[in-house]
Amino acid sequence: MKVIYQEQLQETYRQAVWELTVKADKEFVPPLSARNSTRQDMLAGAPEGAAEEMLPGAYFREMENQSFLLAIEKDTVVGFLSFIPDYHSEYVKDSREILYVSTIIVEGGYRNQGISHRLYDELMADFPDCAVATRTWSLNDAHIHLLEKLGFDLVKRLPDDRGKGIDTVYYKR
Repeated sequence: MKVIYQEQLQETYRQAVWELTVKADKEFVPPLSARNSTRQDMLAGAPEGAAEEMLPGAYFREMENQSFLLAIEKDTVVGFLSFIPDYHSEYVKDSREILYVSTIIVEGGYRNQGISHRLYDELMADFPDCAVATRTWSLNDAHIHLLEKLGFDLVKRLPDDRGKGIDTVYYKR
């Protein structure tokens, strides 16, 4: 597998990234199709089933203008990490430039093979002078386990931000 950096997503890879985003849509809390942005602050309150027939178009349109690391196996995109350079947030502070990982998705059949780990490793190796931050939901055990394994620290918890018993958690390394 190789990992390639794209300062902005090239048309060559656009369809593959779109298809992975659609496949993983409902795995996110809330679903990507219920969001209008990768930076959206209000994450709770989408009506039950609101995203049932929708696609994550608004989310994708913003995401595709970010920077990417693509995991490619035999000319097929099997995963990606999108990020925003020079990120500013009231919850994540650092004296260095902050890279904000907005989305990380790995194709179902390629999970548990270290691809997410490799994408984060590549990001930190390519930008060694930057802090890296991300947010997720408190029940996303696999992602949180990976972040902690990589040395990320929990920097902010927003209780019930994504619904009753589902917190938004911010991590930074």
